[in-house]
Amino acid sequence: FPSHDNEGDSSDIFVAKVNSNGVFQWVTTAGGGYADVAIGLDVNAAGECVVTGTFRGECSFGSIDLTSQTYSTNSNFSSDIFIAKLNAGGAWQWVKQGAAPLDDIGLDVSYIGSNEVVACGRYSEDLQFDQLHASDVINAGFVVRLSASGSELWFGSITASQVYAYSLA
Repeated sequence: FPSHDNEGDSSDIFVAKVNSNGVFQWVTTAGGGYADVAIGLDVNAAGECVVTGTFRGECSFGSIDLTSQTYSTNSNFSSDIFIAKLNAGGAWQWVKQGAAPLDDIGLDVSYIGSNEVVACGRYSEDLQFDQLHASDVINAGFVVRLSASGSELWFGSITASQVYAYSLA
């Protein structure tokens, strides 16, 4: 998991395609000035991939720029969720932000059905993808289903003292 330090942590996201001989076909990056980490990834039959994780502050995915929320107690950036799709050539197609006022993380993502996407992770308090999901729970789990174009189709949550969802099948 990324550092939760707001001072100078600059890890970035990368996705690479390697052929069966181990030769790089392409590498795509995303990031900003703080901790940005990819955690879950899946590839469909067409060679497109989806990736999820967390970012802090300003984060650029090609021409798509996101900015995370700030903590309600100070002006420091919190960590928000990202779910992103790349085409078979490694270009960012869309990025969905899961924004909440505390530190949140996407833990896994998978293609389902006709190129729809399902992702899971952890969040605290209200979480917004396309719709606001009101909550006063700290460290709740979520599952969100997105259309092939990245629109939110449905959202579910689970409440426990700590939620770690690491694999979608």
